[in-house]
Amino acid sequence: MELPNLQMDFDIYNDEELILRAFECVQKALDLDPMATYLDKLNVIRLYDNLAVQFNGDEELMRHWVRTGNKHLGFTPYLCIHNPALLTEMNEYLESFRYR
Repeated sequence: MELPNLQMDFDIYNDEELILRAFECVQKALDLDPMATYLDKLNVIRLYDNLAVQFNGDEELMRHWVRTGNKHLGFTPYLCIHNPALLTEMNEYLESFRYR
């Protein structure tokens, strides 16, 4: 699933609407629970970006990473994605690979 080009729609959306629209796309792409409460939507979008870089945009691999226990993190990302502190930890972990 390819994310829509939100830049093209920039003029008709305010920042909050752009974030919500991008989050909804990420939620679908990573097969996240639509009924769950995500306190930090920007960090969920950041997670998608980090995973896209790590897995060259392969959403099947990205979903697998999110749903598989990670011994380095000590938890399964999918089960902790609603926790802002653990979500930040996931992003920092992925970004450590990005800048090697």
